[in-house]
Amino acid sequence: MSLFSSLESKLARFAIPHLVRVIVVFQVLNWLLIRAVPQFMEKLVFEPDLVKDGQVWRVVSYILLPGSQSILWLLFAIPWGWMISDGLEEAWGSFRVNLYVFGGMLAVAIGGLLFGYATTGSILWTTLMLAYAFYFPNQEILLMGIIPLKIKWLAWIAGGSVVFIFLGVPERRAEILFSVLNFLIAIGPGLVGLVKHRARVAERRQRYVSAAQTPEGASLHRCVRCGKTETDHPRLDFRVNAEGEDVCSECRAAAKN
Repeated sequence: MSLFSSLESKLARFAIPHLVRVIVVFQVLNWLLIRAVPQFMEKLVFEPDLVKDGQVWRVVSYILLPGSQSILWLLFAIPWGWMISDGLEEAWGSFRVNLYVFGGMLAVAIGGLLFGYATTGSILWTTLMLAYAFYFPNQEILLMGIIPLKIKWLAWIAGGSVVFIFLGVPERRAEILFSVLNFLIAIGPGLVGLVKHRARVAERRQRYVSAAQTPEGASLHRCVRCGKTETDHPRLDFRVNAEGEDVCSECRAAAKN
């Protein structure tokens, strides 16, 4: 049993269902409070020096800050937060969503205490959207209620802005690195696998294009295990395995037995 599976079996019952929804509700409430009492925002920001002085609630409260004081943020916060919450719960389940959120918060807090940066958690929230986009890249939303836009394009914009800030504002680099750790750990391996898969697909397409110029009688497929080709054994079915190699139907059947 993997470490993650072991943790899930022991701690899953403590997971907060629809955690992202809960965060959004508190952000909306804080939006209203800050509009009424602007000074209230100062009580929620993560300030490492104040945390060390005993204001430990700041380790958690910063994630409950609204992303903006604009009325537009308020209009989009609930539907956007609900969509991300439902999507990640579907893809991961409550326990992994909790682990992603709380793990990210812990990384940000540790980084802040080590490097002394203050934060409102905006980049950590961005990683939630990036994680959602990884699983549902082609889902469309209506920007401003009119313009259809795929989630993956919003993710590219958001990710690009984070990279731009990282390169252009050196004093925020530590904050950004610790804020995206949860995304790199949870999604990074999947992104690497996706890139490798697309490279294999591109290679296969190139092979098929080259096959059009292959002399008659030459083989396109050769089983990596037995060496048979479709030219010598036309009844065999050849498929590509996870390593991008051809395997014939006989060898696949033998592997199952």
